[in-house]
Amino acid sequence: MTRRLPTACALVAAALVASACGAKQATTFQLPPLASTTPSTTEGTPVTVNRLPTGMATETTADPTATTVATGAWEPATFNLTGLDSTCGNLAMVMARPDRDEVLVSVFRQGMFSLKAGATEYRKLGQGKGSAILDNGTTAILFDPDNADTFWESGAYGPIAVYRTNDGGETFKALGTIEHSDPMSVDFSDPARNTMLSGQHEANKLRKSTNGGTTWTDVTGIPTSAGYLAYPHVVDASTFLVGTYSGSSPGIFRSTDAGATWTQLFTGNVNSAPLVASDGIYYILDTGAIVKSTDKGATWVIVRSPGTLSTVNKNMMIQLPDGRLAAMGRSLVVSEDKGKTWKTLGPPLPYQANGFTFNRFQSTFYIWKYECDYNKPSNPVADNAVMKLTLKAG
Repeated sequence: MTRRLPTACALVAAALVASACGAKQATTFQLPPLASTTPSTTEGTPVTVNRLPTGMATETTADPTATTVATGAWEPATFNLTGLDSTCGNLAMVMARPDRDEVLVSVFRQGMFSLKAGATEYRKLGQGKGSAILDNGTTAILFDPDNADTFWESGAYGPIAVYRTNDGGETFKALGTIEHSDPMSVDFSDPARNTMLSGQHEANKLRKSTNGGTTWTDVTGIPTSAGYLAYPHVVDASTFLVGTYSGSSPGIFRSTDAGATWTQLFTGNVNSAPLVASDGIYYILDTGAIVKSTDKGATWVIVRSPGTLSTVNKNMMIQLPDGRLAAMGRSLVVSEDKGKTWKTLGPPLPYQANGFTFNRFQSTFYIWKYECDYNKPSNPVADNAVMKLTLKAG
């Protein structure tokens, strides 16, 4: 089985929560301004479409419009997690809290750890009385936009797929008994947070809860040709989206009747959880294209055409506190024109990272990687599994 652990937390939580939490920022750092640039001729003007153009080759060269806009050096930040024994895919996710100077790290089958301001050691979470044990490989961390001490964790390759904490991770509660979840989604339009969606990992199966995760039912009506139902998004209790891949007709599907019926609105392999940004919903496709909806998923436009995103890793994008988009490829890259053009931010990455997050209180990006040898019963966490880059104006 091919293991494809998505990174929904950064895509959803960083975008949705950074601007929505209303927390006071401890520092007033702003990213360096970007110089103006001329869009490449392959971008064109975004138009409403329901299928990507065909026959467009994927570029392997760097974006000709990219320039470095900040400096800094990558530094190790794994600290006391180094050598921690784990099973395959040892380091699952790193996520900065949106409301305070704290970074969360999830280690596969070991649980979640916290690094607070000024600390050089991680503290294990879930140690409170009665806490459930986090025993999976994290695929999403979703912070509640009204109170970031409440957040959800979903994961695969463990006995329980979804957990919730209401006290910042001191205690976790298992939500139901479903297993193997790709990035899940919560209805943040509902104060009770009742409606949730979870795509079963590498499966044509979508689960829904209408009682906050206590019980789950299978959602029907999406054809098997859609492939894996990996990237759901709950717009509200009636309106759902799901991005799919690895089928004969994958794409973006939408329901307006709480999942009873579905309409395919875009065709193409979706390669990321949705970025719910301040100006709309974004998906990245396998081709490197970026598509966007400003009407709750009813229509989609191509923001970035296939083959023009060679500097950007195709499975992750976040929105920074100043509204710009960030992604990663050979280096971190940022866009100030909603994903049309990108510029390099800082030095090249020290390795091919699995994901990244941004701590706005330290003006610091964190990257992570997981390493797995399927022939070994355990995979110790590498000393460079987590690294950080503190930005300086260049």
